[in-house]
Amino acid sequence: MGSLLTAIKWKVQEFPIRRSGKQRLEDYGRCTFSVYQELRCTMEGLGIMAVIAYFFYRSIYAFLLLTPMLYFYRKKKKSRSIKKRSEQLEKEFREVLLSVNINLQAGYSIENSFLECYTDIVNLYGSSADMVRELLVIRRGMNNQIPLEQLLLDLGNRCPGGEVQEFAEVFSIAKKTGGRWQEMMKRTVDMIQEKAEIKEEIQTLIHARKMESRIMCLIPFILLFYMDLTSPGYFDPLYHNPAGILIMTVCLLLYCMAVGWIEKITDIAI
Repeated sequence: MGSLLTAIKWKVQEFPIRRSGKQRLEDYGRCTFSVYQELRCTMEGLGIMAVIAYFFYRSIYAFLLLTPMLYFYRKKKKSRSIKKRSEQLEKEFREVLLSVNINLQAGYSIENSFLECYTDIVNLYGSSADMVRELLVIRRGMNNQIPLEQLLLDLGNRCPGGEVQEFAEVFSIAKKTGGRWQEMMKRTVDMIQEKAEIKEEIQTLIHARKMESRIMCLIPFILLFYMDLTSPGYFDPLYHNPAGILIMTVCLLLYCMAVGWIEKITDIAI
């Protein structure tokens, strides 16, 4: 009875996808902003440009010359969005492996173990989660006689450089050589869990430092604003003359270098 209900759930989930025709698979190494995200990113970039133009140059022409910053800011936002989504997908994938490992110990085959974990992932992350959609893709692929290892390799290729790709490659090799699934899955799950725990510990340790670095990045602007309020005209000699423009440009470059250095040393890859 349980297997029948599971099969019905899969069919209900598959129906709208089949009805809509061929589905484009997600490439998790790329990011496409929606109209709202594009507008928000543009407004944030313009706001940063306005702050820099005011505090460093007090000139509308400087604001116009800083326009290329929008490209780099947009690129940075997309990079962060890709990283955040990839980390969430890897977190969901770890739960998939845990569920698959339990199903293997219960006597399921490796293929059925992946199919049976669908309900667990929906209960944990909801039907809109990326991994839920990927499990549906795996289900349809196996219904079309596509080997599980090929489906996982395809998923790994769309999630480059992460745990999903590493597992897909190991799984493909083990499948070809006829490995013992329970032992392999247990070792793989233990390794991935240990890596995740170390990563979480590191993130916890550097979280406070990241907050401190963000505050430090705002301090120069807070000080400039405070001086403008308490001593109007104090910085006027630094604006609208060649020497002042040169000095403020050097200060801006040093500030950008410091921000980039802080981000680099707090971004620890495991």
